[in-house]
This record gives sequence, structure tokens and C-alpha cells, in this order.
Amino acid sequence: MLLLVIAAIIPAIGINLYSVIRQRQLLLQQTQNTQLQFARLAANEQEERIAGARLLLATLAELPEVRAAGPGCSARLGRLLAQRSGYENIGVAALNGDVLCSARAPAAALNVSRQPFFVATLRSGGFSTGGFQTDPIVRKLVTTLGYPLLDDRHAMQGVVFAAANADWLARLMADAELPPDSTLTLFDSGKTIVARFPAADLSSDQPLPDAAIFDAVLARHEGVVQTNDLRGQPRFCAFAQLDPSVQPDTFVTICSPRDVVFAGSDILLRRILLLLGLVSVAVLVSAWIGAGFVVQRIDVMLKAARKVAAGDLSVRTEIDSGPGEISQLAQAFDAMADALQKREAQQQRAEAGLRYVGTHDVMTGLHNRAYFEEEVSRLEHSRHYPVSVVIADLNKLKYTNDREGHAAGDKLLQRMGQVLLAAFRAEDVVARTGGDEFAALLPNTDVEAAQKAMERVRLTLAAHNATHAGPPLSCALGLATAETGADLAAAIARADATMYQEKFMQAHAQPQP
Repeated sequence: MLLLVIAAIIPAIGINLYSVIRQRQLLLQQTQNTQLQFARLAANEQEERIAGARLLLATLAELPEVRAAGPGCSARLGRLLAQRSGYENIGVAALNGDVLCSARAPAAALNVSRQPFFVATLRSGGFSTGGFQTDPIVRKLVTTLGYPLLDDRHAMQGVVFAAANADWLARLMADAELPPDSTLTLFDSGKTIVARFPAADLSSDQPLPDAAIFDAVLARHEGVVQTNDLRGQPRFCAFAQLDPSVQPDTFVTICSPRDVVFAGSDILLRRILLLLGLVSVAVLVSAWIGAGFVVQRIDVMLKAARKVAAGDLSVRTEIDSGPGEISQLAQAFDAMADALQKREAQQQRAEAGLRYVGTHDVMTGLHNRAYFEEEVSRLEHSRHYPVSVVIADLNKLKYTNDREGHAAGDKLLQRMGQVLLAAFRAEDVVARTGGDEFAALLPNTDVEAAQKAMERVRLTLAAHNATHAGPPLSCALGLATAETGADLAAAIARADATMYQEKFMQAHAQPQP
């Protein structure tokens, strides 16, 4: 009953959670797309304003009153300023930085030689922008732009400049459909905030508090990133770079708090979880009260039956014997599981014995010829190359069988099998392939390593003879190495031929009895 109740509740919870999660994903995607579009819009707006300022300054640089910077210069610039919205001041500065004329008269003599726009214009000899700064005359945040003022010989005689206000950013922010508490920030490549909106957050020359945004900007120049603010609260930020040819190393970011973006979705999620929790608790309590002693025992038997069906024959119901039908059924179930477990153990032992007999030589305990040929076929299509082959032929087996009987010959075979197992590695395939013939496959073994392996066979054989009281063992050995699978069969043939050459030499060096 409890499982049925839970099975009914879980899909409802899953569907509601999926709906809320999907809604949050769509909301996040929509917010990020809006932020990125707004960041691009702000960057494009600034670029257009700078491009307009460049055209204005280029025109002013050709006016006689401006070129002369005489008494009528300030009045002319003042009339132009009154006709141009979006600018706080227009002026002309000499090469030493002294302001010669200005649409807005400064309270005292003013020198702009250290202003970024002035330094950049002198250095480049062309149109330059100094980024955002506080204008010393109007005391407002502006973007000051400079343009070279040339004489008749095209030599620079000064700089004409214009201070464009930043009010458009505040207006753009107010018109955008962004979540509440969103912020717009402009900063440069030196991690310095040059402008921030809303106006209550307006600041300049402050270090950028969010290194993650700066790193993302350097990597992509445009995109969306999730970061934390100075209080550790998560937020989503979109960023874009202004056209470097218009205003270099300047970026704009739009950030919205995560809690604000997901505020409505979080409230809905809490309400759904609370309602589902109350309903689930009420239903589970009712089911628990309705499920009595009988239902619990049946549940135990059902679980045990499922485990047996899955192959776990060690499971038991562990229900005490009693007069009731359920207790008797449980005891019968346990007896059945015990019988099945014993029968499976016997079958596994029988299968293991058959597998051993099918792949091993009973006399020596080594692998048999059938297993050796299967390994050859497998290695032909493997990547364990080079593969080396060692062929060994036991000497005097027939002589021992004829003179001392097959029991003595069997002992020679067993001793030879022990020597080979001790000499080769665990991953090597050592097999008895015939009456007195043995073979070993050495995967991932080149010629040099194989020669060392064959030397281990000789040393192991000598050590065995030194400690064994019976007749000494001797054998002929052959070795070959295959570099590819296609060469493995030929390598076996070469190793066999090498073994027979050694056997021939042994026979002539010391004739057999």
C-alpha cells in the first residue's frame, strides 16, 4: 500500500518540479537574451554618439573662428552648444594644454594637458577619446573627445574637444524592460569603473569588484556569465565591448540579481512543494495506519521473492514459524530458497570443473592445445604486439616411458610444467600442446625480453635439477617474435623449427641412450 501511494505521489512531484524547472530555464534564457541585447544596444548607442562627435569636431576644426581661437571663438562655440543636445561643453586647447576658448567659460584658467583625450590626440595625431571622466567645468560625468587642430601647413596647432554627457545611459536604463535592481556598468581594461547606473550607484575611478566578469570579457568580449556581487549574492551579467576603433578598451555590463529574476518562480516552487508535502504526509500516514501486521509480512515476502527472481538465492524471509498460513508460507519459501541455493552451488562447481577440463591439461595443470589455439586466434586480432612464442620439447620422455613406465614419464611431464609456470609471467599463456611438447605465448614482449624469458626457463630448469632428487630434466627450446597478427602463425612455425634445430644439436652433442 505504501509503495502504491509513493508510486502515485512521485510522478505528481516530478511533473510539477519539471514544470517549475522548465519555467526557470525559459525565464533565465529570456532574461539573459534581454540583457545581452541591451548591452549591445548600449554599446551601439555609445559608438554612434562618438561617431557623431567625431564628425562635429572635424567640422569645427575647419571653422576660421575655431582655428584662430580668437575672441569670437567662445561665443561661436556657445551658439553651437545651444544647438546640440547631448553635449556639456565644446572648446579649443593649445598644444601646451591651455584652454583657449570654451562654450562654457571655466571659473579659472584651465589646462587639460594631462587629460586622457588630450594626451591621446597628441600621440595619435587624430581623433581620440578619453573615456568617461568628470568634466572640470560642468562637474558632470562625460566622455571627452579630441580632434587635432591643424594650421595651413597641416601642422598641429591645438586640439578641439567636446564633452558628451552620459545622461543617455540613464534614459536607456529607464526605458529597458529589465528586472528590478538591475545595474549598468561601464569599465575599462584597467578594471576601473567609469560609470554605473542607477544614478545612486554612480561612481568613477573605483576598482572593478567582479574579477569573473573582467576575465570573461577578456576571453570573449561579449556574452553572459553568472557571478556574485560584493555581498556574495549571485547575479546574471551580460557584457559587450564598444567598437575599439571608436572607444578602445571600454566595456558595458548589465547585471540582474538572481533572486529578483527568479522571485516569482521561487514563490511558486515553495507553494507547490509545501502543498505536495502536506498531501504526501497525509496520504502516507493514512496508508501506514491502514497497513496492518498482515500487510507488512506480505511485503517482506514480496521483497524476498523479487530478490530470488533477480538471482539472489541467499535471501530469506526470517519470519518466525507460527500457526498462521503466512508463517507456514514463509517457512516453505525459505526451504525452497535454501534448496535452490544448494542446487546452484553444485551446478556452479560442475560447470567450473567442465570449464577447467576443457581448457587445461589434467596431467600438468597447464593450458591444453585447444586453449592455446584459441589464444593464438585472439592475439592475431589484438593490439598486444609484439608477441613472442617459446616452444619447448621435453627430452627422454619416450625413453623413460619405455624403461621405467608411464608413471615415471608422467612425473617428468608434471615437473616440466612446474618449471615453465615458475619461469614465465602470470599474463603469459603456457600450454602443453602435445605429448612432450610445450608452448608459451608472451604478449607485449619483444625479442630482447623474450630471450630473457627463455634464459629464465634455462635457469629455472637448472635450479630444479639441483634440488630435485629424481632424474634431471632437459629440453630443447625455440624462440620467435611476431610484430603483427598476420605474422603470429609464421612465428610459431619459426619457433618450432628453432626448437628442432636445438634438439638436433643436443642429440649429436650427447647421444640419447
